[in-house]
Amino acid sequence: MGGILFTSGMQTSCELFLLDSNSAVISAECMFGVGVDQSSKPQLEVYINGNDDIPAVKHAVESITYHNEYNSTTMANNVVLLQFNTEKNVTWQNPLGIIPDYYGGELVYVRHVLDDVDKMEWGTPRTLEDTSTTDASCDEMSEIYKYNNRNFKCSSKLVASPSTDLTSCSIPYGIVYARSMESVYLLGYHSHTGATRSADNACNYLKQRSYFLLIPDFIYTMQNLLGRDLKYTKVKNSNAPLQDITYQMDTSKVTGNNNGYEILSGDFYKYRGEKVTLPSDTSDSDDESLSETGNDFSGLDTSIDTNTSDSSRNDSSHDNSLRRNYILIGVFSGIGLLVIGTIAIILRRKWRTRRAMGIDPMGHNNLENALAEELGGATVPGVFSDNTDRS
Repeated sequence: MGGILFTSGMQTSCELFLLDSNSAVISAECMFGVGVDQSSKPQLEVYINGNDDIPAVKHAVESITYHNEYNSTTMANNVVLLQFNTEKNVTWQNPLGIIPDYYGGELVYVRHVLDDVDKMEWGTPRTLEDTSTTDASCDEMSEIYKYNNRNFKCSSKLVASPSTDLTSCSIPYGIVYARSMESVYLLGYHSHTGATRSADNACNYLKQRSYFLLIPDFIYTMQNLLGRDLKYTKVKNSNAPLQDITYQMDTSKVTGNNNGYEILSGDFYKYRGEKVTLPSDTSDSDDESLSETGNDFSGLDTSIDTNTSDSSRNDSSHDNSLRRNYILIGVFSGIGLLVIGTIAIILRRKWRTRRAMGIDPMGHNNLENALAEELGGATVPGVFSDNTDRS
């Protein structure tokens, strides 16, 4: 089963690490704008897709508990416990994986999406089976991973947006499972992504690595907060999960500068694919600027005024058309006047000749009709021809 966080009625890219029917863990970065005391929280809801035995449901979030040592700059302990549906007893539990390498190293990354919110219709999950190993860039692009790699999985893979209505960008997968034979076990969720991006497009990753926080070492912490046991696989001759209700990551060597890479986290649907202004050089960024970059997506202007863009193009096209028309009118007007002048000279000579012969030129109709005869039915500008409707 999968679950997604909705904020004030809007679907986010933040996927739920579902513990059971009443609780889930999620990235603390997805709570951006939600105070620890919840005094100004937006409406938070969880949507769960269900399966053949469990119907799809949605619940209002009733309780938010941050890890005491969560750090938004370093991404240390990027963990929040959500509780919902608490008036009812737990009706199901998800099996949790506790030792990532125990399952043969085969991981399955998943991205869920709700296609129709009103009808609770879920789209087909995007999945990726990945047995690749980590590389040096994983350490390079995230300090917290480098010194706590037992708590993370690193992946270079992104998934195409499950809905272009949400974003045109490729985004990280939301959840990672461990597969063992025909069974899968929840293992972790997307925590953050280290990246360098093109200076003109938020979607254009020149280089990126995504980091998935693994839940095993936090299981006892969750059990203590919930006051109940969770379901996880027990492995012989292993001390996992750690029996430590106050577990936290090692941050003693984490400086916060992250080797100049940008840290992205939280709701990736806030990136729409428009051009944005990014720092030209992040190598000397201090902790404060990294914190703002890592957390505040709201500063990006994600609106596109398509009416304005189309209007600008139409105005430009209209201006060019008018300019061409003016040029043509000027050219043909000049030619017309030249012809008219020439004919007028010829007629004047005829008039003189007729006058000299005693013929009244006005008996040949007026000047306009004379010109019309010479030009084959044409009229002088501003003069109606005989077949023109004057009504």
